[in-house]
Amino acid sequence: EDLASFSFDALLTRPASGKAEVVALLLSTHTDGVLPPTCAHFGTLLADHVHDFRVGRSAMKHLSFAVLGFGSSVYASAGHYCTAAVRADAAFASLGATRVAKLARVSDTKEHATQVAPWQEELVASVLALLQGKQPPQAVGVEGRAAAEAAVATTFGEGDEEEGYNSDDSSTTVGSGAAGAAQGNASDVEELAEGCAGDAAKKPQDRQMLTTKHRAQLTKEGYKIIGSHSAVKLCRWTKHQLRGRGGCYKHSFYGITSYQCMEATPSLACANKCVFCWRHHKNPVGTEWKWSMDPPDQIVADGIDQ
Repeated sequence: EDLASFSFDALLTRPASGKAEVVALLLSTHTDGVLPPTCAHFGTLLADHVHDFRVGRSAMKHLSFAVLGFGSSVYASAGHYCTAAVRADAAFASLGATRVAKLARVSDTKEHATQVAPWQEELVASVLALLQGKQPPQAVGVEGRAAAEAAVATTFGEGDEEEGYNSDDSSTTVGSGAAGAAQGNASDVEELAEGCAGDAAKKPQDRQMLTTKHRAQLTKEGYKIIGSHSAVKLCRWTKHQLRGRGGCYKHSFYGITSYQCMEATPSLACANKCVFCWRHHKNPVGTEWKWSMDPPDQIVADGIDQ
């Protein structure tokens, strides 16, 4: 089925008891290792479920899967060799699905048939085993930066999420721990050069809240950045209620219509790390305002536009 019209929610629907479901993903690579525009929404939804702490690690436990990626080994040095396929493979595994064939990366620099054949044979053998009521051996995953970015693991790094439904991101805030000790006597992480855009010596009206790194991390999480310190994000519960899958706690407790709700903030900086926060702790930290300030009417107008 074409991913351009595929319903992602079908992957989350558990089949009748005893029925085995196998998903075979054939993914090509577009510019910079991302999925083609026609199916980019699939990758976005998959990443959203991986990084959303409200989604259980067994959301796809009922599925068996195999991924076949198409790209060019020429881009391996740039880190974009079948990156979309690698991320999808790691994401399915992190959501509890069983890998029944090792990810195969097919390069346009070699004959396709000889590269696909081993993957196809492994997949067919696994499907036959499932049809016979047997449990096929679980294939090993791939390693690398792209896989680490998608996987939910107990070893944390930039872009990784902590395992567990009720847990949140545990990547170290810039300037804390060993990194913070190395920086000396800075009174706030926002005064560290790596943790905040601009120089701490600048006047507040000249300082920017978000660094390039902050923007990249937040954009990856699905934020739409507004100006220099605000953001808006489409909550997955908005999509769920539009699809008739129920609303969030605000709908249950307060009667707020989830598809008319917008996650927005005029300040991405926060001094807390609430476990239920939609920011996922990729945002800068600050206990007081030390940055330039955008006009309120601009924040509202741009938030609605985004």
